Amino acid sequence: MAQDTLGLLDYLDQTKVHLLGVSMGGMIAQRIAISYPERVNSICSVMSSAYLHDQSLLKNFLEKLYSPFLPFIFKHFYVKHPILHPKITVKYYMNMYRFLNGKVFKYEEEGLREIITEALEKRKGQNPKARYQQYCAILASGSRIQEISKINKPFLIIHGTADPIIPVSHAYKMASLNKSAILVIVDGMGHTFPKESYPFFYPELLNHLSKS
Repeated sequence: MAQDTLGLLDYLDQTKVHLLGVSMGGMIAQRIAISYPERVNSICSVMSSAYLHDQSLLKNFLEKLYSPFLPFIFKHFYVKHPILHPKITVKYYMNMYRFLNGKVFKYEEEGLREIITEALEKRKGQNPKARYQQYCAILASGSRIQEISKINKPFLIIHGTADPIIPVSHAYKMASLNKSAILVIVDGMGHTFPKESYPFFYPELLNHLSKS
């Protein structure tokens, strides 16, 4: 996926860019900034992780027990589970984003329903296999923990304290690995971008972009 991004930049005749990646996109942005620093002006990693299955951040004993085996399992077996293979419906996505939104910021139900309905029913813009394939890609990418310190571009990390997918501890860990990283923690933000959360990170983001 990092190579796909570079291919797109080449097609668009963009030599260097400001990278902003969210969740798995943050992982892709990290890989580009680490391996292809000459193509990067700055990087902003949002609600992401240097390694999703970092053993040092797991609190549950069972998670610590089975986590090391996940890459092998997903590489050699097809795992059937409703979380990995959900039925693609507007109702499912509305419920999922309500869960991801957290409880502090307003859940923008009406506007979100319009966007999701347009994407699913008119544009047919969701591949049922995508979620499973993306998770396999995250596992296959491995750890960037030992490489985060190599990022020598302006580096901004944004994360919410109520993120149910990637705990905020991943943001603190990533920031600790790079001395130049700036960490912005948004209290109560989940794994989404509610409009009410914008004022809590936009000023830092704009300042970040203006320096690079």
